[in-house]
Amino acid sequence: MFCSGTLRAEVVLSPPQFDVRAAVGTNDNMGQAERGRDIVDDRFFELTAGAGYRLTLFNGWLDATGRGFLAAQRFSKIKGLGHYGGGLELGLEGRLGSSSLPPFYRVLLRAKGEEYDFQQRDSTVLTGSLTVGTNIGPRTTVALGGEYRDRRARSDVFDLREWSAFIDAGYEFAPNWRLGARATYTDGDVWSTIQAVLPDGQPVDDIFDLIAASKVIQRDDAFNDELAGQWFVYRLPATTGKYSLGVTRSINERFALGLEWLEIRVKAKRDNDYDNRLLQLSFDVKF
Repeated sequence: MFCSGTLRAEVVLSPPQFDVRAAVGTNDNMGQAERGRDIVDDRFFELTAGAGYRLTLFNGWLDATGRGFLAAQRFSKIKGLGHYGGGLELGLEGRLGSSSLPPFYRVLLRAKGEEYDFQQRDSTVLTGSLTVGTNIGPRTTVALGGEYRDRRARSDVFDLREWSAFIDAGYEFAPNWRLGARATYTDGDVWSTIQAVLPDGQPVDDIFDLIAASKVIQRDDAFNDELAGQWFVYRLPATTGKYSLGVTRSINERFALGLEWLEIRVKAKRDNDYDNRLLQLSFDVKF
C-alpha cells in the first residue's frame, strides 16, 4: 500500500535520451512459404535511431516516456522487401510495491509508418501492450504480457490484426552478461508467398487448397521483381508460436552487443503450416 509520504507530487524530467541500434542477420524463409520450392532465404541489415524523454513522477513510483524514432531495413536478395519509416512510442512504467525488488508493470503504445520499395506493402502499424513482471532475486526477472497489433496496408493482403500473449525471462549469469528468453502465442491473420508458375514456365497444380483457404490473394510485386516465375501472396487465419533465445553483453552503460535466435511456427487454416528461423547480431548505443 502506498503511504502519503511516498506519493509526493515530485516531477523530474530527464535530459533528452538518444539511442542507435544496428543489426545484421539471416532469415531462412523470407516469404513465409510452406512448400520447399517457394522458400527463399536472405540476409538483412537494420538501422534504428531514436530520441525521447523520461518523466519521473511520485518519487520514482511511476515513469512516463515518450520517444520518436526512424528505422530502415534492407535485404541483399529480395530488395523490394526493404523499407524505411518512423513513428512514436508512449509508455508508462511503475512499481507495484515498496520492496527493494518490487513487481513492476509497463504499458506501451506505438504507432509506426512503413514505406516499401513497392507500394503494395506500405503500412501503418499500431501496437499496444501490457507487461507485468517481478524480480526473483537480484539476477532473475520473469514477466507476462499481452499485445494487440493492427497493420493497415495499402493492399488488403497485408492488412493483419493479431492478439498475442507472451512470457519473458531474463537471467544475469555473469557481470555484464544477460541471457533472455521469450515464448509468444499469437492468434491472427498471416501472409505467405507461393509460386503459381515455376521459373521454367510450368504452372503448378497443387495450390488449390491454399487458394481455397485464403481470404485474399494477389501478385507479389517484390518477389516478382527479383525472382523468376510468377509469385503470389495470400492471407489466411492462423495461430503462431514464436520462441526466442538471446544473450547480451553490456560493455558499459552506453554500449551493448547482442545475439538472438528466433524460431517461428505457424499453423494456418486447412493444415497450411510453415516454419521460419532468424539469427540476428545487434549493437546498441545510448547517449
